[in-house]
Amino acid sequence: MAAAEVDLSYLSTHAGVPQLDLDAVVVAPTADLVASVLAAIVTKLRDLEQEKFQLGVELEAAFRGAESRCEQFKATSEKALKDVEELRQKLQNEGKLEIRLVLLPVCVG
Repeated sequence: MAAAEVDLSYLSTHAGVPQLDLDAVVVAPTADLVASVLAAIVTKLRDLEQEKFQLGVELEAAFRGAESRCEQFKATSEKALKDVEELRQKLQNEGKLEIRLVLLPVCVG
């Protein structure tokens, strides 16, 4: 049976297992050495799972924070639009009142 080609340097780098241990497992595996390498790989995978979970939590928090800020900005802009509309209406009413006051002496006299 032919052995599968495995990039041991990549495995060593990313799994945190010394290159010499991986070489020994491929050349002359022993039960203790294989168990040691597998335990190191399992530990690394658990660490990665924990990191993945933590990043998911942070991403969710960032998303909720951004959503909340978006809602606040929307509420602020809606209030500002309402204020502008109220001021526009007041200005229009004052303009009408001013025209009436200007025309009043002409009508009375």
